[in-house]
Amino acid sequence: MVCRIDVFETTRECSQLVLSLHLPLTRNNTNCVIDPLSVCQDCNELATSNVLMFGDSGFLGNRYNQQIHHYAQFQFSVASKKAALVNVELGVGTAVPTVRLESEETFMDKRLQAHLIRINPLAENSVIPAHCKRGNKGEAVELSLDALTVLTLIDEAVEKRSKK
Repeated sequence: MVCRIDVFETTRECSQLVLSLHLPLTRNNTNCVIDPLSVCQDCNELATSNVLMFGDSGFLGNRYNQQIHHYAQFQFSVASKKAALVNVELGVGTAVPTVRLESEETFMDKRLQAHLIRINPLAENSVIPAHCKRGNKGEAVELSLDALTVLTLIDEAVEKRSKK
């Protein structure tokens, strides 16, 4: 799924439209907005990111539902081609476990040849639970490093290998 914060919906449910607006500029040192905030073209009310949050009963889910459908099609395509799927998590914490749970579900999906690489600077956050690893065909890799270090090492290894 593609998560984008530059797709908006109105704060007042004036329509079922999802709007593509510009992101307001912020000052790096203060994180304060220096542009006018985005507003709905129909009702002139503030626009908010079209991101499903907790208790958001006004969330416009059309775009989200399309993404879920495309994601299911992608997984089916990978499974039917018997292709390997590598899921790489970069710095995913435990406070909001949505991404971690999705990665683990995908890793344990018996239809898929899935691998899970969990990269997190905190050792306790890089652990892949034992119940996920049991009976799984894929590799589970836990790396207690920051994402930039791991990606740099991978890049160097690929570069070295391509020169051979």
